[in-house]
Amino acid sequence: MFTCGEQLFSCEVSITLSSGQDRKFGSRTVSSPSKKSAKSKAAMEAIKWLRETGQLDEARTPRKKQNALSSSVNRSETDYGELKSPEDALPIASPNNTPGNETFVSQVSVLARRLGIREPLYVNVPSDPQIQGFWNCSASFPGDPKFPGSIGEVHNVLGKKTAKEECARWVWEYLKEIEAERMQKKNAFLAAMAEKARAQEAQQA
Repeated sequence: MFTCGEQLFSCEVSITLSSGQDRKFGSRTVSSPSKKSAKSKAAMEAIKWLRETGQLDEARTPRKKQNALSSSVNRSETDYGELKSPEDALPIASPNNTPGNETFVSQVSVLARRLGIREPLYVNVPSDPQIQGFWNCSASFPGDPKFPGSIGEVHNVLGKKTAKEECARWVWEYLKEIEAERMQKKNAFLAAMAEKARAQEAQQA
């Protein structure tokens, strides 16, 4: 069962084994950038422990029930639909992420064009070759000296598409800051020009 903290940035996974013991992973007190990433980290921690102890097969059956319960509990917030695979276990984007319910990937594309820069290149790599379904993702702007290095790196995210979307969220916030800075400079320039025009009119009067 997934239990999210009050801020929706922490997550704790509880697995009940056939012995009747409960094993908890993740933490209610450790924060993450989003609810999806918090759930992914807790789930990856659980999968690693299950594999190391040879109990992965034992936990498969209740895991399906847990996923169904989690989907039912959270359906008022986001309709996750049927969980078919780790790639589909989490939604690509929350309905409240961006205006018009668009994904951050699409919003980054629009924002990049508006700023006159190239769209970023997203690179996904497996978080752990021994555990399928978890990905790291980063973005970069190749050939653009204004954006050296990687931006928006995320780690241990469940689902390749979700990892890209989590990365795009950080890129979107980064580009929004650039847009706000440009707008501030533009407004300052226009204000200075208006003040100069008023001063010239006062001299001619």
